[in-house]
Amino acid sequence: MSRQDADPTFLTRRRFVGALAASAAGLALSACAQPAAAPAATAAPPASNATSASTSNATSAPGANAAATAPAALRGATIRFGALSNYKGDALEKTFPDFEKATGIKVEIDKLPNANLADKLTVSFASGSPDYDVSMMDETWIAGLAPYLTNIDNLVARDNVDLKQYVPNGLAAGVYNGTRVAMPLDPNVMMLWLRKDLLAAKDIPTPTTFDEVIAAAEKLNDPANGVAGISVSGGQDSQVSALVEFLLWNAGGEIITPDRKFGFDSPAGIQALQTYQRIIKSAPPGVLAYTYAEQIDAFYTGKAAMVFYWASIGPDATNPQKSSVAANVGWASVPNAQRGVWNLGISKDSKNVDAAWEWIKWISGPDGSTEFTTNGGGHSPRFDVINSPAFQQRYPWAPDFLKALDGARNRPQVPSWNAIDTAIMNMTTSVLSGQKPPEDAIKGADQQVAPYLSA
Repeated sequence: MSRQDADPTFLTRRRFVGALAASAAGLALSACAQPAAAPAATAAPPASNATSASTSNATSAPGANAAATAPAALRGATIRFGALSNYKGDALEKTFPDFEKATGIKVEIDKLPNANLADKLTVSFASGSPDYDVSMMDETWIAGLAPYLTNIDNLVARDNVDLKQYVPNGLAAGVYNGTRVAMPLDPNVMMLWLRKDLLAAKDIPTPTTFDEVIAAAEKLNDPANGVAGISVSGGQDSQVSALVEFLLWNAGGEIITPDRKFGFDSPAGIQALQTYQRIIKSAPPGVLAYTYAEQIDAFYTGKAAMVFYWASIGPDATNPQKSSVAANVGWASVPNAQRGVWNLGISKDSKNVDAAWEWIKWISGPDGSTEFTTNGGGHSPRFDVINSPAFQQRYPWAPDFLKALDGARNRPQVPSWNAIDTAIMNMTTSVLSGQKPPEDAIKGADQQVAPYLSA
């Protein structure tokens, strides 16, 4: 049976380029960006309680196991690597000397902004003449790119890679329609960041559910003293859709229902939008113009008592040089948070599949992942690294990070996700700005989304 027969959402090269390239500009930041409507991938190991998972420690220094690990025939090979032109790409580039020492393989990196990288992958992978052998990719790109990626399951089995060392909800992000096409590099998840001193002053316990977060925000909101209860985004930004999608899950809804309907067209969808309206009443002045930058800056500068944002801000939030409230920053996991996993995948048309696989094995393995996180690139997808003393000293929120990731939800695995996400963002901002009531905004978004769900 052909892939097109097996998968009704399969896109031909021309349809793929048109569909994904048109929506690349709406990609979420760092998965982040940027996170279920789509079921968790069944090829991942069974989920376990993250706090009681493997506790083996990655104690070796970066590059300590520098013995040759790649087949001799691959030594001297060069692979082309597409990466983000931000701190993640910089952290990866710093690992190249140790990888080459360990394997004899050189890496040539091309660093591009998020949307530019998505565009380039979209066009070059679909053309059959890829610009890169291996590339970073947000988990929301996987569905569209899957037809053009190498089957990683075959390589995992061939080399006996121990998948039990990977956090299941990070590992699942690289599986599409039961086939693993990518390995996790940097899992992210939304967490609550809070001012311990302000909560203590009002005798408010650390929230454990989002209902408790809202109640705490209302108690902490103190406009007279210039401190809002919580900072959120309210403008044209992917963080708006990320939060309202979380609020939908929190209300018991799904973004795309099992019968492929727009899940916001429901009582849970109306509740999600009404809850967002309630939240912004405890947000800083000017919140309707906030993007992610203003959202986190309000917390860093003491203008908000809490912020619900990705775990990736932890290093800055707790750094006195970046945050004026660093000494009083605390954190907590919240159930049903959105996950966002950066993955590594190999073009099936690459002439260097085996060398590219050696890079993925190394950088997602204990040595490479330790070095990547030590360089400040992000979090590790591996239990042995996350549970190591060095990682937990650098990232003291690691236990809560694992707890949040273990209970996180993922966005739907559909090639048209970015267009759907943009419609959700526009729907939400129209409600927050008072242009439309929730019911009318949902009807408009449903009309925009319906064609993507019937394809």
